[in-house]
Amino acid sequence: MKKYWIIVLTLFALNSCTDDKDFQVVETEVGGVEIIDGNKNLHLAKDTAWYVSDADGHRLCSCDEYKIAAFFNVLRDVQVMGLSNHPQDGAFDSEIILKKPSGGEIKNIRLKAVAGSSQMIGSVDGGKCYIVGVPGLNVNPIVNFSAAADYWKDLSLLELTPYNISKISVENFADPAQSFFISAVADGFEIRGMDGNVITDIPEQSIRQWLGSIAGTYRAVKYVDAEQFAPADSIFRLNVRTRLGDEESITFYKKNNDFNLMFFSKGNEHGLAKYYDFDRVLVEVAGVK
Repeated sequence: MKKYWIIVLTLFALNSCTDDKDFQVVETEVGGVEIIDGNKNLHLAKDTAWYVSDADGHRLCSCDEYKIAAFFNVLRDVQVMGLSNHPQDGAFDSEIILKKPSGGEIKNIRLKAVAGSSQMIGSVDGGKCYIVGVPGLNVNPIVNFSAAADYWKDLSLLELTPYNISKISVENFADPAQSFFISAVADGFEIRGMDGNVITDIPEQSIRQWLGSIAGTYRAVKYVDAEQFAPADSIFRLNVRTRLGDEESITFYKKNNDFNLMFFSKGNEHGLAKYYDFDRVLVEVAGVK
């Protein structure tokens, strides 16, 4: 009988040490995430970077690094504000299961947005419900726990590194005479019109300066499920071939009644991009001078 009570007391002590107020998570300790929202079930996994996977761990697409950062920043900074009377078995907007690289579970967090507030109702590992939030955040952080794969998809459309460009062309559908392409030739570059003729009044130094000015990562605003443009709406086509032989092509289309936003098509993907995010690249031939 004494041994029985020792076991009971030991289990009680271990359970008493469980902190149901501990919502915080350290990214470096996490190797996988599962997010459940109604009938949606999303899996995130990590090798050198985070990606969306299917239930069997197969990679579906890379995650947007900003979305991943926002996700873990909320879990790092979230604080308990007080008790909630929300039932422990009540409905929640998101259930987040955080796993170790080995696959073992670290923590199960359930969250529900508080309408009209930047706070949420949260419960850790089925424990009590608390009002939680991130100090200084004026939007509800529930948006960072989406179970939709498109939310996590990497929004980086293109990365331009001048010394890795073998050829870049900017095709202008509105004014074809302003279209051009630049090619690496020996140790330098040359610029030609779409007719293939060299444009002699633009010196190589200007070409190099322009290539330097367009360096960077270019991002989409969002993806859309279906095409919302017609071929007649085409305004630019951007083609880039790297020195490693990789080639990318993006076609941009006008969005009626919105000068700053453009539709884009890249492979089988479609979405929206801001014109002013791409205006360094989508220039007339004279813009290289």
